[in-house]
Amino acid sequence: MKRYTKSLTIVLFSMSLMPGFWGCAQNKANIEPQPQPNLSEDCRHPAEKQADVMVLNAELSDMTLSDVHFLPNRAILNSTGTQRLNHLAWIVEKYGGKIFLDVKKPKSKLTRQRIRTVKLYLTKWGLPRNKIRIAVGLPQTEGMRADEAIKIYDDTRYKSESKSSHK
Repeated sequence: MKRYTKSLTIVLFSMSLMPGFWGCAQNKANIEPQPQPNLSEDCRHPAEKQADVMVLNAELSDMTLSDVHFLPNRAILNSTGTQRLNHLAWIVEKYGGKIFLDVKKPKSKLTRQRIRTVKLYLTKWGLPRNKIRIAVGLPQTEGMRADEAIKIYDDTRYKSESKSSHK
């Protein structure tokens, strides 16, 4: 009797799981595909677009990678470094120039490895070797005076449509 009860329990348990499996298959078949968002529309806030232009202008000016563009204590670019190096590669391709590597320890093994990583990345990106120029340190740029930056900020900052309509 015990054997029969144990076998019956196993059979009943197995049968109770089967409708669940069938139900899952039916549910998957009835799922409608979700509409994909239109990725061609740029639905970002206008201030974000303005910031993008400022970042690109800054990159044109200094053309620098630093420790924050790599994984800590490694010669591997992080996502920010990859994006930055993509911008710099485009700038070098179009206009030429030298990429500067601003690091804490300029004469270390890690710095040499990072230089190799940058050179390899730029080569894979498609730049010819004769266009790839890398230096350790900061670029010799003049920068911008604060009064100049404040005027540009005031002239170019985003002005809300709703505020201008209340005047």
